[in-house]
Amino acid sequence: MNRVRIVALIAATLCVAVGAGTLFQQETMRQAEEATGAAPVQAGISLVGLAEAAGAAPVEPVAMTSASPVSVSASEPVSASPLGPVAMASVLPGMIDTAELTATVPRALDALLPAVTLTPQESALVAEPETVATDPAMINDLLAEVDACAVWLVVTPEVGAMMDMSLFAPCDGGALVQISHAGLNFDARMDGDGQLALRVPALAHQAELTVRFDDGRSASDATELPDAGLYDRVAIQWQGAAVLGLNAYEFGADFGSDNHIHPANPAAPGDAARGFLTELGETARVQVYSYPTGLSARTGQVALELEVGVTGESCERLLGVDTLEALAGADPAWREIQLEMPACDGQGGFLVLKNLLPELTIALN
Repeated sequence: MNRVRIVALIAATLCVAVGAGTLFQQETMRQAEEATGAAPVQAGISLVGLAEAAGAAPVEPVAMTSASPVSVSASEPVSASPLGPVAMASVLPGMIDTAELTATVPRALDALLPAVTLTPQESALVAEPETVATDPAMINDLLAEVDACAVWLVVTPEVGAMMDMSLFAPCDGGALVQISHAGLNFDARMDGDGQLALRVPALAHQAELTVRFDDGRSASDATELPDAGLYDRVAIQWQGAAVLGLNAYEFGADFGSDNHIHPANPAAPGDAARGFLTELGETARVQVYSYPTGLSARTGQVALELEVGVTGESCERLLGVDTLEALAGADPAWREIQLEMPACDGQGGFLVLKNLLPELTIALN
């Protein structure tokens, strides 16, 4: 762009100079004719034509050269050419060597223009899109700039309206991370290579999951689960080392039977005849019971009970527990409960709360 402007400026300057020279020469010749009384010469006759008409030797065209400027004293008289005034339009073609001018101007411009060095980033900006997309060296350079300690989180749908969470943070091996989804809050520890894989119950059709690190970094991802409304879900969550257990007695099941779902018998998603339990967390903990109400092959009631172990970490303390109910695809409903734990002389036993959680009614589908 700058080079084009300079060429245009030089061309304009040449035009002005030629025009000025033409006017100056015509004026000088006119004054000389008036002083000598010479007859005017018809415009359009060239120097070559006049010389040949006068019997003089042929006049060779004069090529422009880079001669030194000639100074003319104002006191010295300017004599008219014996050939009389000549139209510059017929003289210039023979005087200017266009081939020499064409070769000289670019060389002069190259000498005048400063050398410009582009940085790699600037070169990438002005490069052709095809070059940026296909040049292996450029692709490798861009990949080399990726932060080696970046965090990758991918959430995909799984059977049973579950979210399959895959986390990779190569610089955070062994770190304890906080995970949240629609009110569920729990933690999990990454392995030594900075990887973590979990399955988390979805509480919404459009489910988003967020992972947070101790230094404030976070990552989120979302997925769509069309079957989320087919499951009734009841959850408990708490902090610390207290031992809690969510128990589901499906269709009048006895303690320890196949349809008694609890931490020691969590079952698995994919069975339309019974629910399943998901347990997550290390210090921030959750348990979620899920039943495929919209897919069930059975009818009846599911009784839910909460057991709390009386231990040295929980006895004679006020234990905070949150409960969650997400039924028939509705938004989750939360409750905060404060449990007064019994004296420590009862360690080893369990506190059973039968009326704390709602009973689920399952209809045939």
